[in-house]
Amino acid sequence: MSLVREKTRAHQPSSSKPSTQPDPPPQNVTSSPASLSSSIQQPPKPTPQPRPPLRSTKSQLRTCFSTELQPENNTTIQQTPPKPAPRAINERRALANQGGEKSNGSKSASGAEIVDAKGLPKPGVRMQTDPDVHRRTPTTGRQMETFAVQGQAVRLDCDTDQEDTEDTFTYSWTKDNHTIKSSPRLQLQDSSLWILNTVLSDSGHYVCTSTNGSESTETSIFLSVEKGQCPRAPETKLALEGSNIILACTEDPTEILGKLLHMEWLKDCKPTGMEGSKISLHVSMSSMGNYTCMVIFGYDGQNYTVSSTIELEVVNRGPIETPKVIYPRNHTVHTKPGVKTKLECSVFIGSEKNDIEESQVYWMVDKNFTVQYPQLRENLTIETREDNQIYGTSTLFIAKVLPEFFEVPFECTILSPRGMDMGVVWLKHEKPYTIQATLTILLALIAVVVVNIVLFVFFRTDIILCYRQLCGKSRTGQTKVYNAYVCSCHGNTPGSTAEDLALRILPDVLEQKHDLKLFIHGRDDAENVADMAGVLSQSKAVLLILPGSRSVNQQEEESAIPLNPGQETLDVSHCSELYSVIAQSSVPVIVVEDGENADYSLLPESIQSIIQRDRVLRWSPAVQPNGRFWKHLRYHIT
Repeated sequence: MSLVREKTRAHQPSSSKPSTQPDPPPQNVTSSPASLSSSIQQPPKPTPQPRPPLRSTKSQLRTCFSTELQPENNTTIQQTPPKPAPRAINERRALANQGGEKSNGSKSASGAEIVDAKGLPKPGVRMQTDPDVHRRTPTTGRQMETFAVQGQAVRLDCDTDQEDTEDTFTYSWTKDNHTIKSSPRLQLQDSSLWILNTVLSDSGHYVCTSTNGSESTETSIFLSVEKGQCPRAPETKLALEGSNIILACTEDPTEILGKLLHMEWLKDCKPTGMEGSKISLHVSMSSMGNYTCMVIFGYDGQNYTVSSTIELEVVNRGPIETPKVIYPRNHTVHTKPGVKTKLECSVFIGSEKNDIEESQVYWMVDKNFTVQYPQLRENLTIETREDNQIYGTSTLFIAKVLPEFFEVPFECTILSPRGMDMGVVWLKHEKPYTIQATLTILLALIAVVVVNIVLFVFFRTDIILCYRQLCGKSRTGQTKVYNAYVCSCHGNTPGSTAEDLALRILPDVLEQKHDLKLFIHGRDDAENVADMAGVLSQSKAVLLILPGSRSVNQQEEESAIPLNPGQETLDVSHCSELYSVIAQSSVPVIVVEDGENADYSLLPESIQSIIQRDRVLRWSPAVQPNGRFWKHLRYHIT
């Protein structure tokens, strides 16, 4: 049991002074506990040593939070080799295995700081790293408070410096300013006062005075006796989830009054089956609770019980955010010797304010720091994004690419107490033909596209006809019966080329060779379909054969062209009625000129108005069956 002491020298008036010098508070963490009385004179705080720069050896960083870090006086930021983690970082690492003690600003034996779930120090709270050392919670001023259960025994210890001197100490105890004398229920053992079979009236203010002739020390304790089975916990021990800790009983077995009989542990006043002065725990969230050490001893023929309680609070460790190099991981940059370039490195630093100060981002060239190369300069920019995620961008400026920079690793490293990560960039010689090859490929692609466009324009009809033939598709559709309605009203001269074209040549080429179906006016009028409007609605297009002017010899030859047996001359009397039906229908009209200088005046204006230029074809007897005339004609009627 640790107690607060108050020393008084014989030749000096009584004055209060601290027994130990406090540890310097950590940076950016409030270290003065609010629970301490303002009447106690605090010693002057030592000036904290300046933290060495983490990223620069030639200049200090002006700012490190949400702004770009710039060197003072525009000097170059030169990176230094990684330094050992600060002392506070190592102490926070120790918490993972040893837990801590919440004591409102009091120090643990090691002076390590309590941290929260994210690894940050709690203001005014210290961590106990020695599991064998426990302290009681102060109440007011320098007064200590301890707890006991009615019917059990309790031991009050007087704090002395007897181990530091050979002088003999004498001890005297008072309760509420009344001197305590030894009795069967009150036993004085060296510097301890044992109260056996405590009662509620034993609660009060106890003062022990230890004197060695030259000075005296007073220990003030407030005892609170309560009903129940287990006493209250005067202290709280913090432990991280997943860590291994040791709980030690505050009652030293070697200082027990009489004979030690048994030691056992309770959790929340329920037996745990664990015995001994110390127990080991693998901490989980279910480990949280009050642990009571019960010591049974025999004295003067009777058995007594003395107990003490420790409250264990478990802190959720949470996910550990390790630093990470986002880009580059393993990247290659092509460049030329002697040119100016830069390399960029994007890193994730963490999500805590201290992560910036505790982290280093630096570049190395072939395992050498950049300070060895005057051509290199580093710059680090810090950015805080949503959810307080802190990212950094380290830019390595290369004033001149040296030959030795090629084929060696440029390593971007981030180092912090939570881990490290590294990315690599390689510089390679830029191939001289790279741009030329790229342009050649690009020009070749453009040429291929242009050639394809030209070919499609010139052979559009052939391509479409080939596609329709291969895929079995036709624009006629399932609802059309005829590919074309053929009419040659003005080619009424028997044996003329217009009549021959309508009644003989078109059927031979289109019907016999290409398996198309035609309705020819003058040939099919006597068949089942007599209604011209109905026939037109079942046809994809109308072929109007318009005669043109020819030479005398051609006209004489035309008169000698015989018709096939059974074919008749075209009935001109139906032309007027036919033109009217064609004009009223929506069937496309295709004009086939039989020779040059076709006379369009023979057609009524209603027909002339619906004729399109791209649907006018010129027939010549010299046209081959596979010529362009037939291809264009098939294109329009299929």
